[in-house]
Amino acid sequence: MSIAIPTFAPGAISTYNELVTEIRDMMDDVDYSQEAIDRALRKAEAEFNRTLRTPDMETRVVFSITGELTQLPSDFLEMRFIFVEGMPDQPLASMSPAGMLSTYYGRTGCPMAYTIEGNMIRVGPVGDVAVEMVYYRRLDALSSGQVSNWLLVKHPDLYVAGALYHLARRERDEAGMAQAAQEVATLTEAIKVAAISQRWGAAPLIPTGIRQSRGARI
Repeated sequence: MSIAIPTFAPGAISTYNELVTEIRDMMDDVDYSQEAIDRALRKAEAEFNRTLRTPDMETRVVFSITGELTQLPSDFLEMRFIFVEGMPDQPLASMSPAGMLSTYYGRTGCPMAYTIEGNMIRVGPVGDVAVEMVYYRRLDALSSGQVSNWLLVKHPDLYVAGALYHLARRERDEAGMAQAAQEVATLTEAIKVAAISQRWGAAPLIPTGIRQSRGARI
């Protein structure tokens, strides 16, 4: 089976049903298995969550810390930054779990550092504070109940190529797999470059020194 992968302008495909229709058209089978398409989409989304870090994935949340360990949001992928709200705000420095325990274990006070342990965030010292956190969140998985997300609206071609790769693999179509894999790689790199431009613009970046909050990072 030979698969042709077109490119699309943002908004050309903006809903789950439109995406499924396009995938079936690319597979040249209007009755292609809905279940197979959904499995391919889950696999593609898992890869997107691993490889993409763009401003569109960032979200902001304010919450209270009352103990050493606090549950992270269920859609948490990666920390962007976090600080204690106050006058002035106090950024929390990232430390390793071993460094956190050796430096702050048993201490109380305004938190100065954090570390990620599984689906929890540990702070030290321990105190009752409000923190603001910006983090990268995982994609909303597309389905009949979740008809769109930012990636589909802005980059429908990546969704199509990602799904077609896994469907070509299902069909044991090596040529289709190679073509789709190349398309995914090319589009992913282009999105990463666009994300850098979106965040920083054309101005040159000015390096700053490395900041560590007590103790070696282990």
